[in-house]
Amino acid sequence: MSDKFQEIEFHQVKFLVITSYIVGIIINIFSLREPLLQILPPLALILVLFWSVQLLRNSHLITAFILGLLYDALYQTLLGSHALLFVLLTFLMLRIRLRFRSYRVWQQSLIIGFYLLLYQFLFSLFFAPSLHEEMFWIYWLMPFVAALLWPLVVSLLRGLSNRISTL
Repeated sequence: MSDKFQEIEFHQVKFLVITSYIVGIIINIFSLREPLLQILPPLALILVLFWSVQLLRNSHLITAFILGLLYDALYQTLLGSHALLFVLLTFLMLRIRLRFRSYRVWQQSLIIGFYLLLYQFLFSLFFAPSLHEEMFWIYWLMPFVAALLWPLVVSLLRGLSNRISTL
């Protein structure tokens, strides 16, 4: 099982990391306009969790804080609230990342779904969103969608990072 993981340094894949964050933010910007796309999770948070597992020598807490501040500006919320949630979930991932890395992808998806459920719960405590009946289901289905997106994110970014690091 250890042959699936190779040690990748940030300097080898920094272009891919930065590009993935930008693409994640752009996709979440599109979800602001369309109500049906609000089922999408905060992709930058999922990407921070992925890169914190993939790149072991970095802590990614500052990146999570900066991306959280960008999400605060994007959603026009209290400055630092998304940053606090992003840093908290990144810290929780950093605590288990070596064990998390050895799990199968479907087990990782369950953990990511749980983390995003925690994110939704804390988000509802911070902001107390007023949800209509149809928006209630969309709001609470987001962790399930995040769990379904995790295998796609892992296969795509792990493949790209392994290909780039071997060049």
